Formats: sequence, C-alpha cells, structure tokens
Amino acid sequence: MRLFTAIGLDPDLRRCIGKIQSELRQHCEKGHFTREDNFHLTLIFLGERESSEIPVIKSAMELSVHDLKPFTLKVSEPGCFTKGSKKILWLGLNGEIESLLHLYSQLENNLMAKNIINQRQNYSAHITIGREVVLKNPMTKIKNNLAIPDIVIPVSKISLMESKRENDRLEYQPIYEKNIGNAPSPSQP
Repeated sequence: MRLFTAIGLDPDLRRCIGKIQSELRQHCEKGHFTREDNFHLTLIFLGERESSEIPVIKSAMELSVHDLKPFTLKVSEPGCFTKGSKKILWLGLNGEIESLLHLYSQLENNLMAKNIINQRQNYSAHITIGREVVLKNPMTKIKNNLAIPDIVIPVSKISLMESKRENDRLEYQPIYEKNIGNAPSPSQP
C-alpha cells in the first residue's frame, strides 16, 4: 500500500481550488494537472507500507492530535518547486501556520518513535496543482495577473490516505481519519 498522511479538503474547497487551477493552466504550455477530487494538503509521505503497519500509524496519528485544537488555513499565492528540469506547480498556505507546523512536528515525532519513518523531512505546506509543468511566463508575472479569492480551510481532522491506480486513474482514498482535539467525529470510510 502506498500511504501518506494528509489534511483533506471538502468538495466546495476543491471546486474553488479547481477554479484557480484553471486560471493557472492558461499560463502553462503543458503539464500533468491534479484532478479536482485529489486536491489535499500532504502532511507526511509514508511510501510503500504493509497493511500490518496501519494500526501503528493510526496510533501515531491519535497521539499527534489528542491535545491540539482545530485551526484554519488560507490559500495564498502560487509557486513552483523545481525537480531537475520539471516543475511542480502549487498553491501556498497562510493563516494559522504555527498550528500546522506543530501538528506536523507532533506527527513526525510520533511516527519516528514508532519506527514508521526514520528521518526528518523538510516540510513545505502546499497544495499541488500540477506536475511536470512548463510555464509560459516567469512565476512573478503569473502572480501579478492572478487574483486569489479568500479561501479558508478549516482543519479539524487528519487522514491516512492510500494512493492507488483505479481504471488507469490515480485515486487518493482515505482509509482512516482522526479528529483534532475535541472536533466532532468524522465518518469512517
């Protein structure tokens, strides 16, 4: 199983981000763009895992959010990571970033303590819009011509997600969700 932990986005938020993605696509010559129903905020990528590890991962997630409080993030301007000659196009985040970084740190520490991950990762909070993107113009020019609406992301739970191909399409499916602090219980898939 190919697994990662994430903050999921509800359908309305994904639609809003999809509109921004459509605008950004006009500034790209080509790329592989994230499907709207796959938009999420990755916390920690876990890679290939055995199903027997899932209870340990769930336990780390539970420990990580027990004493935290729900918080909110906001979508900010786009940016690019460069990997070799390819670019990953993303939307940045602002808002209660300290709460997000604290959640990330707690989760990373608990996953390391349970030997699920063995090294710290550099974390850059973002929502991936596209991969292998070729831009028509420099990012500074694109940012100047793009109006980002006020999109608030309430964060009240984290998810353990599985990445798999179904019918030749990449699907991200939640296999476990855990509330942050005293947030109302999510329904389990």
